[in-house]
Amino acid sequence: MIKKLFTIFLAGILLLSAVSGLAEQVASGWRKAALFVPGSAMPEGMEDQSGEMVFRFVDERKGISYEVRVDQSGKVFHQRLMTAYTLTGSDRIGLPVLTVRANIRDKHPDAKIEGIYTSKIDDAHYFIGVFADPGQGCFFRDQFNAATGETVVSLMKPFDEDYVKARDIAMEYLLGGLMLDFARADIGGSTLWFVSVFLNDVEHRLTIDADTGIIIGDSPIASELTLVYDPHFEGDEQDREGFDIADEGDEEKTPPPEVSARPATTPKPTKKPAPRQTRRPTNRPSDDDDDDDDDDD
Repeated sequence: MIKKLFTIFLAGILLLSAVSGLAEQVASGWRKAALFVPGSAMPEGMEDQSGEMVFRFVDERKGISYEVRVDQSGKVFHQRLMTAYTLTGSDRIGLPVLTVRANIRDKHPDAKIEGIYTSKIDDAHYFIGVFADPGQGCFFRDQFNAATGETVVSLMKPFDEDYVKARDIAMEYLLGGLMLDFARADIGGSTLWFVSVFLNDVEHRLTIDADTGIIIGDSPIASELTLVYDPHFEGDEQDREGFDIADEGDEEKTPPPEVSARPATTPKPTKKPAPRQTRRPTNRPSDDDDDDDDDDD
């Protein structure tokens, strides 16, 4: 505890001398950033990036680093990036997707799951879980080891009114789409929302004017993610209370996905076979039907 306080004190002195005129904002920023990391994480440094103050912490015992971004006033939280730098992905996908969903629910009982995906990065396999936790007031995009379920990377952002409004606009524009990411920026006196939406193996990067709600940009790119869990087809699109109906095919989709030449045109859960029952033709007597020879009955 003493070591941590001393380190914070030294960091404060360095920052106050390096950032002239911003002492109050920086001190406020450190206090805000510290709210989003555990007490075992030690401060490492701070820098100014693109109009944000970026504070870095590290927990060497657990092998986890944290990067917390706040606004220039030091009072508004923007995001936290947690990285377990001793972990990586796996050489195969060894977990059912429903186990990944259950793990998310264990840590975030109020989670609103937007979607779960598989991803392959540098020959390592991961699950990507995208979800909001209204109770905690945060939105997450977490990356898990595909064999153990351990969290390798966790990106956390505010879940607030802006998120809800931007999501509603994006979902109305791209029916059936799934939320991937959200960010906001003040540019030229206007506030813009940046929303990423997954739809039919394509990621749409939307730019929305926050004042008018008008979509002023849509940049679609082929996604490197493979959708394995879509809440649209689990009985509750909003996913406020969790899912009671499991997708029986999800566990069979967890082996490393093959890269297809064309994206699927419809989400996997909707591919239902045509009704099995077919009408048998009515037996109509023919001219040469002889009741004496009829042994069908």
